[in-house]
Amino acid sequence: MVDPSIQFCHNPDCPARGKVGESNIGVHSQKDRRLKCEVCGKTFAATKDTPFYRLHKAADLMVIVLILLCHGCPLQAIVAAFGLDERTVADWQARGGQHCQRVHEQLVQQGQVELQHVQADELWVKMVGKRVWMAMALAVPSRLWLGGVISVHRDTELITNLVKIVRSCTLNLDILVCVDGLSSYVTAFLQLFRNPVHTSRRGRPRLVLAQGLMLGQVVKQYAQRRVVSVKHKVVRAGDAGSYRCSPGGHWWCEGYQHGLHRAAQRHLPGCPGPPGSSGPSPRPRGEGSHHGYVPGWLCLQLRLVSREPPVACS
Repeated sequence: MVDPSIQFCHNPDCPARGKVGESNIGVHSQKDRRLKCEVCGKTFAATKDTPFYRLHKAADLMVIVLILLCHGCPLQAIVAAFGLDERTVADWQARGGQHCQRVHEQLVQQGQVELQHVQADELWVKMVGKRVWMAMALAVPSRLWLGGVISVHRDTELITNLVKIVRSCTLNLDILVCVDGLSSYVTAFLQLFRNPVHTSRRGRPRLVLAQGLMLGQVVKQYAQRRVVSVKHKVVRAGDAGSYRCSPGGHWWCEGYQHGLHRAAQRHLPGCPGPPGSSGPSPRPRGEGSHHGYVPGWLCLQLRLVSREPPVACS
């Protein structure tokens, strides 16, 4: 049965577009699962703008396949188990990843989250014939996963795109940011966390750095691929001057940084352990670990980089 009360009109020219519960949606055909907008008169499928739109297989099958992909199941195993074509599975993971990304942008990246303390890090994942970088950010007090960016190169563009996501999530720019020793983080945060100062003069307003922004780095020194020393570096203390402690009462804790690695490693078999470790990271204690969860859309997007499943690191 189709429930029209939870649907809305998808017509861009309709005055009631996107409005739910306005009693303007009626059932056009229960058999074909089509609805009709009483305002503009257009009909549309109940699965419009969802991954199930014009799907020729059962929706439950697509959900199972996407869950397996998010948990690192090989593509060949899915094809053999369900009798699907590889192109069908690739299309499903593209649909699911794009839809989940839009949901994440709608719910999280709307500038309404009180972050207080943010930690960001990046890791590399070995693909078939290539290696890509994945940068991620986490809000420490709420353990909210803010987003991630994938790139072939670990450069300023990758970090800048990640910082843009953090900026789109935060409600207040007065936050504590803890990152590793990569200099691109400092450049990106100091450039993007600025507010325009509007005056009566014409032209582009002057951008001023947020007074309460606190920025700290953890610089690690390696010897034979092992961490031999760790140095905490204060880049910007902010006006509060209390750079030893975040608003939530936490100074830099490597557990959260490594938690991002563990969460990604749990869902992506091609992810290595945290930097400085001699092997794969241990699994978090139970599925309810507080170190975070990598959303399925990033896992699917990462697999789409090469259209091939990741392979285990040597």
